[in-house]
Amino acid sequence: MVKAATRQGCSTRPEYSVDGLHSSNSKPVIHIRMVRRFVGAGTAFRQIYRYVAEHSGKPVIFKDVRNMIQDIQNEVKQECVEERVRSLLDEFRAEESGNVARICKNSDSVATCIVFQTTGMPKMFSLFPEVLLVDSTHKTNDLRYKLFSFMITDAYGKGQFAQHALVDQETDANMELAVEAFQENNKDWAQVAVIMVDKDLTEIGVLEKKFPNARVLLCRFHVLKWFRQIRTDDRFALSRVLQNEMLLRIKQMVYSKSASDYEAARDELFDMLEESLKPNATKDRSKLNDSSDKKSHPFIGYFNENWESCRRRWVEYLRTDTPHLGNNTNNRIESGWSKMKPELNADTPLDQCIETVLTLQMFKEKEFERHTNVVGEVIHAEYDAEMAAVLTASSPYVAGLIFPEYAYATKVSTLFYTRKNVRECFASATMVLVALNTP
Repeated sequence: MVKAATRQGCSTRPEYSVDGLHSSNSKPVIHIRMVRRFVGAGTAFRQIYRYVAEHSGKPVIFKDVRNMIQDIQNEVKQECVEERVRSLLDEFRAEESGNVARICKNSDSVATCIVFQTTGMPKMFSLFPEVLLVDSTHKTNDLRYKLFSFMITDAYGKGQFAQHALVDQETDANMELAVEAFQENNKDWAQVAVIMVDKDLTEIGVLEKKFPNARVLLCRFHVLKWFRQIRTDDRFALSRVLQNEMLLRIKQMVYSKSASDYEAARDELFDMLEESLKPNATKDRSKLNDSSDKKSHPFIGYFNENWESCRRRWVEYLRTDTPHLGNNTNNRIESGWSKMKPELNADTPLDQCIETVLTLQMFKEKEFERHTNVVGEVIHAEYDAEMAAVLTASSPYVAGLIFPEYAYATKVSTLFYTRKNVRECFASATMVLVALNTP
């Protein structure tokens, strides 16, 4: 069965005996089968209340009866949703041999993870396996399952979903179920070199375990968003001026091009924070990492523990050797969800949520097919014959990445030197482009 909806004032599992109802307050005892018939027939509340009051033998309040009716409706709704979801996924699997769907249940037979992947998803992933964007979103269905999605970047710079899963909670167990299903259905999963997540995704350890050859990076947008929120935390007692200065230095660290740039911004921030304390605050930078130094500003300890230790995930100069294909944020996956959100909300039945996601995926795959099979020649007014050949052989997105480097290389004032080995540069490392030099 699928998870029951939880509403304020009622539990997900009614606290009733087999033959009677036991309310938390007045504890009336009635024949629950008769009440179920009333609810199923759409009997008016006042008639159901009258029946309960007459047969309970004890005082009954309106709230007790309303909670009882709601619990019965949830049970009926749960059974109907379970059947509809199972039927929908069976139909989905029968449409094409490559369509995959799986319902994972816990020991109580409650669905904790529902995974589905179309035939086109693994085909798309096999073409562009280097970078995987991973994130989850909420308010897509009435049972509060979170939509947990994997996405890749195609040749046009667009995001393409590679798998969807609906999870009842963001736990390690559910993450492993979704990842294992993905790896089972995508034989090229070991080619994933980069996984982009946001700071709120707590199951990073699961991804590092399941993708040992991949490097997990933090979404730049969510890193800055996190610091915007944390700067007002009462633990740090930062003035408005210090809050703004702190965010400015954090941005400088995020976009730093070298270790010296990063350390300079960090040290300036630490100095400002120490200056904000009492005059006798420590200035010895060697003690900034010492948790026993109680004079150090509390934000410094927080930063060293939570951010300094993982700066390879969020600082720019430390990811220049990583093939992230220009993905520094999870904006592409957010954009993909934005196409779904107008059709989904917290009141959407679970089966309708799945059907909507699958329908939109079908449209997305057809759109990619149209782009790929378009007849004609793409022309760019600024491209010369060589760049026009690149554009013809690739896509406007790829050519757009190459053009700034090409324009710089063809300037009269540009100086060249050659080596016998393959040139190591930012573009070749991050965009999986190999540039050969003339010996």
